[in-house]
Amino acid sequence: MFIHTLFSLRRKFLLFSFLCSPAFFFAQTTSEICDNGLDDDGDGLIDCYDQDCTCTGQCDEFYYTTCNADCYYIPPCGQITLGVQWTADAETGTYSTLAAGDMDNDGIPDVVTYRVDAPDIFIFDGATGATKVHIVAPTDWPGGTAPAIADLDHDGFGELVMVGFDRLLYCYEHDGTLKYTSAIQVGYAPRYRFSVPNIADFDHDGWAEINVGNQVFNGQTGALLASGGPGVSAGEHPARVAVGFSFASPVAMDVLPDSFCPDCGGLEIVAGNQVLSVNLVSGAVTPEVTAPAPLPTVLPA
Repeated sequence: MFIHTLFSLRRKFLLFSFLCSPAFFFAQTTSEICDNGLDDDGDGLIDCYDQDCTCTGQCDEFYYTTCNADCYYIPPCGQITLGVQWTADAETGTYSTLAAGDMDNDGIPDVVTYRVDAPDIFIFDGATGATKVHIVAPTDWPGGTAPAIADLDHDGFGELVMVGFDRLLYCYEHDGTLKYTSAIQVGYAPRYRFSVPNIADFDHDGWAEINVGNQVFNGQTGALLASGGPGVSAGEHPARVAVGFSFASPVAMDVLPDSFCPDCGGLEIVAGNQVLSVNLVSGAVTPEVTAPAPLPTVLPA
């Protein structure tokens, strides 16, 4: 219906152009006016979406721009040859997601990883691949799919946080010393042992928290601060839940205005089809926005 109407309008437009072309071309604007909500030059792009406007200074605050900055660099086209910079001197797991950051404050980024099939966590020198730290984790390791790193205690050195197979949070210092183990398990079922922790400052007090699923833990002690419960989305992949495990991968960010809800003053948790507010004082994690459930996917026969 829409396509038919569109073609009908196109035929009428062409007919009008043929009959009245002198007047039409006389009235057509050759460049876009950037603030009138119209497609003045007829190229299908309106106002700041049009490239005629993006480099004029009128659309500098617009979220979309194709205007190149003065320092913009376009690399030359050609064949790229990849080479091995270094090879680590310790074996890591093929399913291990890497985290990179300067853990020991020596000015050189380090690579943090672990083995899925053995209780080993490694911190490699990012410049050489040499093993700086080898952590032999608890015997029921491994668990989570990736380490998260940050300077949680403001001592100038990085810490790493992972979820163990026992669903507890483990936090290690940059030198491999165990800083703490959480007293409360992550999540609400065994599959949550595969969760990936996020590190974010939910209440903007300068001290980061650890977010796993719809739970928030104290970044310095591992104490549970807030939890949404099993009835609230944790950002899991439904297909993986169906087969018995899942990666709970929410995002912590400020997506709702402070005035939207009583607990929207800090960061929210975007988990699956829900946006959750967080109150670290009361411990409440509350769905504030819920997107409609997706329609079932029908695969071709």
